Amino acid sequence: APDAQYLIWVSLRYALCRIYNVGDAMLRRDIATVAMVVETTKCADHRDQISLRDISFDLARGDVCNWHSAGSAVSRFYNAMSLFFPKGEKFFINSVREHRKHVKEERLLSDVSGFMQQEAAHSREHREYIGAMVASGYEVDTLDIRMFSKPLEKVAPRRRLAMTVAMEHFTASLAHQILSSGAVMRGDSEFGALWRWHAVEEIEHKSVAFDVFTSAYGRGVGAYFLRCSAAIQVTIGFMRRLFVNVARLAEQDSASWRSWLALLRYLWVAPGLFRRMTPAFFVYFHPKFHPSNTDDRRLIAAWRDAAASSASHEWGGCS
Repeated sequence: APDAQYLIWVSLRYALCRIYNVGDAMLRRDIATVAMVVETTKCADHRDQISLRDISFDLARGDVCNWHSAGSAVSRFYNAMSLFFPKGEKFFINSVREHRKHVKEERLLSDVSGFMQQEAAHSREHREYIGAMVASGYEVDTLDIRMFSKPLEKVAPRRRLAMTVAMEHFTASLAHQILSSGAVMRGDSEFGALWRWHAVEEIEHKSVAFDVFTSAYGRGVGAYFLRCSAAIQVTIGFMRRLFVNVARLAEQDSASWRSWLALLRYLWVAPGLFRRMTPAFFVYFHPKFHPSNTDDRRLIAAWRDAAASSASHEWGGCS
């Protein structure tokens, strides 16, 4: 009998093909292989060493309102995203920490510690980022900066971890684009450097939450439905709050409607950030998905080489 989770994957692909009327050849290929039972879920180990870096950024030197070379509309998009990270990173840390007891592998235990330390540093630097926004005149107190809408005490621990796994995949997919395409992240050296540093560390620990989830709940049908349903939930909720905050920052800037056209062009046309990220979103729903199936080590190596030759920061831990 075909693998149950793979049947679910093909059904999803079939629905997408019918909706968009594309990809029939790819669909036929998937259906042809659906009867093949996958013998193992072990993937190639493309994980990189998690490095701890003592690094900070002088954001006061830049113009937080218009730091991206694509203009103020794109700067606002990243500014609005930054608002979520201080609380979001704390959520991720707590979700992984409360499941650490299920982890038996020594390397994963070490990676969990590295994950929590990296996320704590991200929270710290994005608080500084928000401070730069406030100093420039933005009013952020009235904005919804919750990464998730429900009070956390009302969400079961297993679902909190599944939500963390989904958001870690989003941030890793974003990180891949930031580091692989020069057109995605261009502009002020300090803000751009912060996002690239954050991207590198998201890639380094992109498998940790997933592996903790697998250690706690396995890879069965129930676990598959849990992580997929959580991914749909957090994607809808997070995107809604993100763009509401973009709109409110635009109001504070008295931005014209043309700024929305500029942002849509950036996200979907050139360089097309969301267009580039879309395949990674759907790959997440594959039953045999694992974050380390995508080998991003060359991107980290390129960043390290660039950081080593730069005199503008103290790049601790990059040697």
